[in-house]
This record gives sequence, structure tokens and C-alpha cells, in this order.
Amino acid sequence: MRIYHCRTQEDYDCLMQQLDKEGYMWSPVENATELNIWLHYKESTCVRLMGGYLFADTVEYYKRAFPFVEIEEVRGKKNDCLGTVR
Repeated sequence: MRIYHCRTQEDYDCLMQQLDKEGYMWSPVENATELNIWLHYKESTCVRLMGGYLFADTVEYYKRAFPFVEIEEVRGKKNDCLGTVR
């Protein structure tokens, strides 16, 4: 499990593009780039990767729910916000 914090829409868009290329999905019918969850949580948006699927909530929630999991910051640089997502 990995958790990523997207402070800006640019960060979120970059992450979703990478995750879409790697096959992550929100549900069996929604690819990573099909939903814009950032509009709901804004600068507090966190995305959790688990079992090929994506889950989202606030950074505050993930700090409480998973206190021993590092929350990685996304930097929305074109074509390289994280390198390769594992």
C-alpha cells in the first residue's frame, strides 16, 4: 500500500496519468483519469494504492487511519511527478 498527497490539481493530474499508464483504476469500470477526486478534497487530497485500485480521502484521515504508512508528496512535473510508481 502506498499513499500520495496531491496539494494541487497539477499534482493530481500528473499522478493520475502515471497511475493510468500502470493500470490502476478507481473501480472495475473507471480508469485513474476518469474521475477528478481533487475537486472534492482540494489541497488535502490523498490517493491510496492497494491491489490495483485507487482510494481517496483527506491527508488528515490517512494520517489517523494509517499512522505508520509514509504519505508521499506528489510534485506535478510534466512526465515525472514520481518516477515509476510501485
